[in-house]
Amino acid sequence: MPESSATEVGTTAGAPAPGSTAKALVVLQVLAEDGGAVQLAELARRCGISKPTAHRVLAGLRALAWVRAHEGGRYSLGPQAQAFAAMVSPGTSVEHSLTRLRNAVGHTVHAGVLVEDHVVYTHKLDGHDPFVMRSRVGATAPLHCTGMGKALLAHLPDDQVTAVLAAGLPRRTPGTLTDPEALRAELRLIRERGYAVDDEENEEHIRCLAAVVPETLGHPLRAVSISTVTFLTDRELLLGHVAALLHCARSLAAS
Repeated sequence: MPESSATEVGTTAGAPAPGSTAKALVVLQVLAEDGGAVQLAELARRCGISKPTAHRVLAGLRALAWVRAHEGGRYSLGPQAQAFAAMVSPGTSVEHSLTRLRNAVGHTVHAGVLVEDHVVYTHKLDGHDPFVMRSRVGATAPLHCTGMGKALLAHLPDDQVTAVLAAGLPRRTPGTLTDPEALRAELRLIRERGYAVDDEENEEHIRCLAAVVPETLGHPLRAVSISTVTFLTDRELLLGHVAALLHCARSLAAS
């Protein structure tokens, strides 16, 4: 386990005490170096700050989804940090896994992370279809009507699902599920079969197949999808790629 301190990771001996921004960056760096969940006391020690200061910094980072809290007073990097890292780190094993999936199925593939009540696209590889998807890295998408969004929503704790449903389910297309009970039934089906389908629910003529990336800490935060246009690939052909999609999701879990 790394033995970093505030001096080692962010300041120079004898320099003025770092401000709140610098302290937040040091906390994020220590969490990134650890790669798992760190106890508050250990985190404060390695950052060279007091426990009350560490708690205050963590509260601010949690509010922005850069840090995630776990049982027992442990903390790890949150979905916003993971989204940022993915967007600025091309050529990673994530891209290698997505490239294999894209080459196997021929369609556009995406990876994304859960940030509060939406999905952030972190990766996109265009397929071989003669049409380009409007999605882009860094863009957000709703949970209730997208493939990756529904896959993630299906694995969230019930209180978080209830909060998403209570906030409203805006209709994006004639196929959008706007009835809370109908969406809950869909989420149960997604959990049972292991994948989600967006059947023109977010954009007309776009159909997506998605699955969550298994996580070792807490509920899934990441998802992967295959997207195509309905007039080139029918539903049954897209469902034929389930095995390849799930294999990619498992490979991403190891990255």
